[in-house]
Amino acid sequence: MAHDTTGGLYEARLLGQISSKNSKYYRTLSMTKGRGQQIMPHKNRPDAMKEIKQMQPWEDIREYDSPDGKDLYFPKELLIAIEDGLGIDPEDPNFELKYYTAVADDRLKTHLDIYHGVDAFVEYKDKTGTIRVVTIDATLNTRKAREGAKADFIVTPEEEDDERLRGIDGNVVYLPDPGAKNAKGEIEINDEFLEIIERLGVMIAKRLGDPHEPGRETLPLLR
Repeated sequence: MAHDTTGGLYEARLLGQISSKNSKYYRTLSMTKGRGQQIMPHKNRPDAMKEIKQMQPWEDIREYDSPDGKDLYFPKELLIAIEDGLGIDPEDPNFELKYYTAVADDRLKTHLDIYHGVDAFVEYKDKTGTIRVVTIDATLNTRKAREGAKADFIVTPEEEDDERLRGIDGNVVYLPDPGAKNAKGEIEINDEFLEIIERLGVMIAKRLGDPHEPGRETLPLLR
């Protein structure tokens, strides 16, 4: 399919974004000066994730309404699919499943994005208090998707005219458009989009629920 957006806009529309208009975050984000200009000191992944948690534009993505009216269907539907895969009730206080975006606006970058290649992550705390994460990278770069990246899963738009670039291939998710607007201006989510997210949710749930599940690496525990 033809892409009518840039990589940064694709990441933001798919995963949500941290606003640099919040003065608490701007100083940290502005230090990156965009992709490739790494003038900030390196941070390890747990510290970079801790930083991201303090910058989220929502308390809970499930209840978040985007200011521009474009809902974040991907993370919202993904959390539902992961909960189903784990067999947990989102209201059960013994479990906690959260989604975080590491995408910033105005061409700025976060530590987690620049140094660790992560645009978003899901964090799961089980009934024992053990915390595990699965990371996501969104890209329009199909070469990057095919050759691998630092994140556990790579999400990129599907190519409608190429069967090889549709569905899920290993840890690469070729995601279709969420849907089209109806006569009322509301998005009608298409079944293929939901099916791919449900499959991805099952895969992520398997990793979160079993620390020994084979994968790119052992999932880190955040204390």
